[in-house]
Amino acid sequence: MKAFLALFLLNSFPGISAAVSSPSDGVDPATVRCDAEYLNDAGAQASDRWAAAGAEWALETTNLDWGWYQGSADGDRLGYSEFVGNAFNSKDLMICQNMGDGPCQSTVTCGEVNQPAGFLILNSFVSLHVMHRNVWEGLGSAMNEMQNSMSLFQQTFSPAATPPKSSGWLSDLITVFQFAVGIGSAYIWNIAIKEAQLIANAGYHAVAQESANGAIGMAFTIGKNHLPTATAPEIQNDLTLSMGILFEAWLDAETDFLNQLFSGTTEALAILQGLVKDGISLELTRHLDLGTFVEEAQKIVYSQLLPIAWKASSKQEKKWPYKMQPMILMEPADCVTSGDELPDYISWDNAANMSVCYDGHTFFLGFPTWKGEVGDFYPLPGGTNGELDGKKWGGLTIEDMVISTYEGWRLNGGKMGYEIPDNSKVIDGAGTEGGLILENGIRTPGFINLPICTRRRSRAAVEEFIGKDAIRMILPGDDLEDMPCGDGSLTEDEMGDWGF
Repeated sequence: MKAFLALFLLNSFPGISAAVSSPSDGVDPATVRCDAEYLNDAGAQASDRWAAAGAEWALETTNLDWGWYQGSADGDRLGYSEFVGNAFNSKDLMICQNMGDGPCQSTVTCGEVNQPAGFLILNSFVSLHVMHRNVWEGLGSAMNEMQNSMSLFQQTFSPAATPPKSSGWLSDLITVFQFAVGIGSAYIWNIAIKEAQLIANAGYHAVAQESANGAIGMAFTIGKNHLPTATAPEIQNDLTLSMGILFEAWLDAETDFLNQLFSGTTEALAILQGLVKDGISLELTRHLDLGTFVEEAQKIVYSQLLPIAWKASSKQEKKWPYKMQPMILMEPADCVTSGDELPDYISWDNAANMSVCYDGHTFFLGFPTWKGEVGDFYPLPGGTNGELDGKKWGGLTIEDMVISTYEGWRLNGGKMGYEIPDNSKVIDGAGTEGGLILENGIRTPGFINLPICTRRRSRAAVEEFIGKDAIRMILPGDDLEDMPCGDGSLTEDEMGDWGF
């Protein structure tokens, strides 16, 4: 009967795996007892327990039964996870697609199901539910912490004599929202895979990465579908309200992810089967501690918020008021923060606090002055190694901002304007791919995109533009949007210094 049912359903639901006509490992789950080797040994490899129970076959045939059930007269009474729980005679209301508390928050024992495979399958569902519930709660905590810090944030990073007429906080953040969701998902799966120590088993690690990438890709798509909506100006220009809208959209995306994962559609079943295959979810979540996700979520948002804040701020230097034009100025020499090689428009007092040494070069994060008798390159408000020291503001550092911008510039052939493709695995400017989508987090090339320039390129661009030196010059106003550096490409005589 099972063979006939499998053949019928494979023809009816072609998205379901075809390898279900017989147990691939020779284990019939209906004949396995709870006292079989490995089954009740929580310290055993999850893959050994999964195989001993015949869980792969049990799940695949249950999924076929699910397809049959959906076509029946009562096919709308039970959701997918509830149907699976019912198939194994487990507890009622096993509704894993809901974010709230319920039976899917707690594990089952072997004695509470009609075959041992059932408790491994259901506990895998529980693990995934608990994992994403923790993420959802972490986002809520991050939102509360950030909203409570917005006054201090504006004082630190966006000082201004008068509030800007239009800062457009929310509309600017919307443009990177789906990448924020994707990077948040990648961070979670990176932690899970590393803490489960799956790297030691190359085959297992590859399966886990493939499964995790399916989940991250799904999160990416859902993030795109949950973009916050640009709202009235009074909300757009209120940073605290904008933060609330952004995080509410992220919370909704996380809720929708869980709902879709356990929806029982053909696409969702393919991702879910990958996440529970060989007991992976049991290993991934056993030692999982998502306590750091609260900080990581804040770091992701702050990394995008700071450039917006700087553009909305103003500062007085040497009796001249300046509008911030944040940028990264690159010097080819390695770690030049003092001495004769230090550019004369950066003071010795400021150099170390606004510099990053990376890839054999020196990078200064700051803003150029555009008027007055003396032009210089100053630190941005709060944009220093002292303030962004990795202990505050979600752990964000100016090194994070420099590396993401610079590697995106490299990846774009030494030009600004790199755009991250969906589901990118690239981890550096050479195009090297990692194992997971967006696994480098906020240091993913191009996730942070500040204007970037060299001294010679800035001088060449400005000479063409106004016939003056790049930094030391007098302008009638400070209304330029960015440092006039063209596309940030190198001049011909700079190519060798930068390895091109």
